[in-house]
Amino acid sequence: LLCVDFCWSLGACQVIHFGWVALRCSSSEQWKNYVPQYLVLRSNRVNLFDFPPTSAGDLSQSVPGHSILTSHCSEVQADRLLDDWPYCFCITTADGEQLYLAAESQLELAKWIQQLRRATVDAALDGVMVFKGTWNRKSVDLTVSLQEQLALFDGQDKSSIWRKPFAQLVKTSTDDGSVALSFLPRTSTDANAHQKSETETFKIHFQWEHHGVVNVIHNMMLAAVATLDPTILNEDDLS
Repeated sequence: LLCVDFCWSLGACQVIHFGWVALRCSSSEQWKNYVPQYLVLRSNRVNLFDFPPTSAGDLSQSVPGHSILTSHCSEVQADRLLDDWPYCFCITTADGEQLYLAAESQLELAKWIQQLRRATVDAALDGVMVFKGTWNRKSVDLTVSLQEQLALFDGQDKSSIWRKPFAQLVKTSTDDGSVALSFLPRTSTDANAHQKSETETFKIHFQWEHHGVVNVIHNMMLAAVATLDPTILNEDDLS
């Protein structure tokens, strides 16, 4: 009851959802594989605590704390569950770390997935991310937002190199700090063009965590679709 009253009183901190979960950790003893953690979802971050926070200051003292916009959240499907724990979901952070979490019930899992999706979309609506990198041996800035969608600029004079809509992006892949973005040609009218290798690929090496770049692109694309069809946030599988 104390925790519920506390969370209701933290309007300025925009606490959206909170509760106990089990965090999977590496251990040679199976019974130690999962430890109880108190997960708090705010408007733009997720935080893990050993115990429920009792003051607003506690929110800044949790380890770890991760940005929603640069993380990827998804439900773990039945054929990919680890151990014998059901009701699991995964948060992949900007540095590639995977937080493998188990909810207390199917109902709680559904609540976490829905609230994480809504928080992701809300963060993306006004979010603009600029990632500094290198492409063709020159400094570039990749801007990702709902307004610009995907835009690459010269890192020196800020001139536009290209702009691409999310609808043209067919594949993202990562390798050694680089992100490869593959697009359908703008002139292509063939829905199966990507199956014929008729794609344009840009491989950009980023100074920032490349997993975070891919996560932001994924989240922005989800938000773009959600603005057109909000019911997508209620679908069971968006992983």
